[in-house]
Amino acid sequence: MRSKIKFLLLLLLTAQYGFSQQAKLNPSLWREIMKQPVSSRVVSLLVQGDPGIVEQKIKLLGGTFKFSLNNISSVSLPLDEVITLAQTQGISRVEGLYGNGRTMDEVTNVNANVNPVHDGIAPLTQGYDGSGVVMGFLDDGIDYHHPDFQNADGTTRIKYIWDQNANSGGDTPQPYNYGQEWNASVINSGTCSYYETNSEFGHGSNVAGIGAGNGLAVNNYEGVAPKSDIIAVAIAFDENFLFNVVDATEYCFHLSDSLFGEPCVVNASLGTYYGSHDGYDLPAQMIDALLEQQSGRSFICAGGNAGNAVVPFHLGYSATSDSSFTWLKYNPSLHEVFYEWWVDKDVAPGFNFAIGADSINPYIFLGRTKYYNLVNDFNYINDTAVKKDTLFSNGKRIGIITFTAYRYDSTYACDVAIKPGFTTDYWRFITGGTGRFDLWSHSGLIGTSDMVTAVSLPDTFQDIVRYIPADSSQTIVSSFSCSDKVITVANYTNRDNYIDYYEHLETFINPPGALARGSSVGPTRDGRMKPDITAPGDVTLASGLILGMDNYGYLVYEMALFIYYQSFKVAQGGMHLRNGGTSMASPVVAGVAALYLQKNPTADWKEIKDAIRLSAIQDNYTGYNLPDSAWGYGKINAFGALTTTIIYGCTNPMSLNFNPQATVDDGSCEFNIGIDDPSQAISFSCFPNPASSFTTFFFNLNEEGNADAKILITDVQGKILDELKISSQQHYLTYRSQLPAGLYFCRLQSGNGSSRIIKLLVQE
Repeated sequence: MRSKIKFLLLLLLTAQYGFSQQAKLNPSLWREIMKQPVSSRVVSLLVQGDPGIVEQKIKLLGGTFKFSLNNISSVSLPLDEVITLAQTQGISRVEGLYGNGRTMDEVTNVNANVNPVHDGIAPLTQGYDGSGVVMGFLDDGIDYHHPDFQNADGTTRIKYIWDQNANSGGDTPQPYNYGQEWNASVINSGTCSYYETNSEFGHGSNVAGIGAGNGLAVNNYEGVAPKSDIIAVAIAFDENFLFNVVDATEYCFHLSDSLFGEPCVVNASLGTYYGSHDGYDLPAQMIDALLEQQSGRSFICAGGNAGNAVVPFHLGYSATSDSSFTWLKYNPSLHEVFYEWWVDKDVAPGFNFAIGADSINPYIFLGRTKYYNLVNDFNYINDTAVKKDTLFSNGKRIGIITFTAYRYDSTYACDVAIKPGFTTDYWRFITGGTGRFDLWSHSGLIGTSDMVTAVSLPDTFQDIVRYIPADSSQTIVSSFSCSDKVITVANYTNRDNYIDYYEHLETFINPPGALARGSSVGPTRDGRMKPDITAPGDVTLASGLILGMDNYGYLVYEMALFIYYQSFKVAQGGMHLRNGGTSMASPVVAGVAALYLQKNPTADWKEIKDAIRLSAIQDNYTGYNLPDSAWGYGKINAFGALTTTIIYGCTNPMSLNFNPQATVDDGSCEFNIGIDDPSQAISFSCFPNPASSFTTFFFNLNEEGNADAKILITDVQGKILDELKISSQQHYLTYRSQLPAGLYFCRLQSGNGSSRIIKLLVQE
């Protein structure tokens, strides 16, 4: 009866006030109320009008008044009371915070195979949601007002916020002694003075929502670990950036262990393209040490979004006796040409380099310096050396060049700074001799000099035949992202459409499941596989910034601005925004790590990483020859990670200590390859070798060794291709097979565990 009265009242309002009265309700809210009977479920709303009037009316109707800014209030109310609210004098607009079900839970959690984990599908014995695990988000902050970061009773899920940029308003965390800190008690008391900056448009809230949002705001936009506890650190992106990240990592791990006694996953959807790209820098090593300090810790990071950099910024190749060169340009913001390059110590003695210059209108070679060598031509004091040179052409000074060389445990680095006489000249980095080097330089990504790309080269300049342009490989971010102990994440497209705030269909070209065009690729500078895993990132709907602080210290109702200026980026319901990149892919994997730690709270960084890599999905997009430098081991698979079996041991069947039960190789394999001396207890050989259609194995296993003996034949990767049983007292066996031409390993395994290995070459 009550629903009928509401419906009649709605019709009466429509007839009396016409379309203008309907305009108080956004279309999806209007249509939902028109359904009969009208539901009494509680929905979140944004109400425009006098906040005092709104608060009084909401309480009268049995709803919850959350907060307001200017003339917009955030409330929750039973759906069947919305029409009564819309009639209230002093209220000009009411918008319902829900949509048509195209939510993160339906897309990201499906793509990452998270839902079976939440549901506890067998062989899991229960559902996992991140309970009892801390997720630390190192980003630009978090909007603690957002319902996705609150419990059902309105209390916060955020244990601590540390703003490394703030000077007042909270407590200065020790021992770091910078920034300001607020805890859950302060947030719940309503006295927290922290607000996420709006300079990154709510990037930190987006990331935290994907990893840990609980979906209470609207539409069940649920993150991967929706019941996890949250620590948020607003990183200071200053010259101490990497050290700030280290402090923040220690902060999260320390609080999680000492105060809560919970395992912790740190997500860093941030990074730098500057540096060695090998994970050997001290900040990366410190993060490694924190991970190794105790179990129950994991660190996940974004791999970078430079896969389709407009200007290629990596240069790397092996020098030859025929010198090659690449041009770098003057950077006006630095007032010089500046870049940095790296070479391994073991090849540095053979690697020579020089600096040259060219006028470009017309192209005329102006000359070069002598060739230098980092080992022989630099006098190091405390592993640092500085050398200057001046380049002249026809008696005129072309530029002053300063080399600063650094000697590390396994590498050399060299900074090149050039003060040119003419800012329009191109400056050559010239190589000769032997050995590979790597150089990353880009005015936008790194703040150094741009290299001249292949499309900008002059066809008629004779020297151009020796020019090597920059490339788009090895675009992974540097430092901790290149650590073996850190899980580095690439990005594939999450969805190709969604309904925006005003119910317009937004569509995208890249199909779901395809690698995002901007996803950075590896490997590391020293050739190790990165990224480790790929997760859905591009076109993800995530918890948005509601209240943000601008650069002048004023609070801004950021979501209202998005709705007004860029409504196409706002999801239905007005509480979630579209975002993408590896920044959004990383918290998906971090959430999976949190689920894994809930199930296995004493797991260490390696076990978590192995579980994620072992269970990765391969499909037609990834290809079936993984890992590679774009996808890593494949696509994240939450259910697979939590149900995979990890047994450490030697996985190579040709080793002396092969463990057939092992699923992850722990580096313990022992080998004894070669034809044995007849005096040995076990002898093993074959003839002919090389072989074509057959070979005969000869062996001696002692009297007691023949029981259950066998010969295993594998390829060079250790895959077993054939198994030959050996009978008692047998001393030779002729083997005929259709093995294709190639190299194989043959392992004689006795019944008492002893074994010997020989190589077999099969020819056509």
